Amino acid sequence: MAGEVRLLAEESGTAAASISTLIADIQRTSADAVRVVDEQARGAFERIAIGTGTLRTALDEVGAFATANVASTERMAGASTAATQSVQQLSSTAEQLRGVAARFRAGAGAERGHRHRRGVDRVGAWLSDP
Repeated sequence: MAGEVRLLAEESGTAAASISTLIADIQRTSADAVRVVDEQARGAFERIAIGTGTLRTALDEVGAFATANVASTERMAGASTAATQSVQQLSSTAEQLRGVAARFRAGAGAERGHRHRRGVDRVGAWLSDP
């Protein structure tokens, strides 16, 4: 019986050593797994941070472009309004010039008609003079 107890004690010691080795292996494997996950998470977070910075820069550029586009559109609208006003003023001036020219032509035609009649009268008088 003492032999059996000694054999059981040796087997228990061997089993305890095996269990201790298994626990150490599990702890080492778990620590390695935690380290790998931690490194991968850090890498992912760093890529996310870089991507976020790139996205922020791109959005800032889009915002600046949109602001410049609005300002350009406002300038174009102002220039278009000014051009429209200039065309309207030129049209009004042209209409006034047409009126002046028409009066000038009417006045010149009447003057020519008057001179023409005087000329005809003179020729008629010269022809009838013996």
